[in-house]
Amino acid sequence: MKWLLRTIFVIIVAFGLQYTPISFSDDFYSAIYTIIGIMFSLAFSQIMSFTFTEIQNDKFVKKQRKQLSRIMTLYIVLFAFATAALLLKSITLKYEWKWVKLDIRFLIGSYLIFSLVYSIKNFISLAKLKDQIDDEIRKMKRKQEDNLL
Repeated sequence: MKWLLRTIFVIIVAFGLQYTPISFSDDFYSAIYTIIGIMFSLAFSQIMSFTFTEIQNDKFVKKQRKQLSRIMTLYIVLFAFATAALLLKSITLKYEWKWVKLDIRFLIGSYLIFSLVYSIKNFISLAKLKDQIDDEIRKMKRKQEDNLL
């Protein structure tokens, strides 16, 4: 349901942008796609570097691995769609009926902006996840130290 709402939001933004003096140049598409690609690479390397070897709480590890898997899947899907969108931008596809119009270039531009914003949101999620893992490791080490005393 969330993704349906997000898709509708992107379409509404694309629709609205067509009635403004804003236009998307080829440089815009290339720059946004490049940034999304860099973020994808950085996020993927961050996800791969997460380690749970020091955590003994299996329930916590399972929960966090599930969260990492979800974030990784989101990055892959967002990047795959961004790649497809960039390839489709050269297609001239416009729909007009009375006062309603929709141009695929605005839809692609809106999606790329959405993808960039969502990638930033996922980076924040990764940072929070790392903090949770660090907190769990510190909590475990404190327990071990307390047991030694």
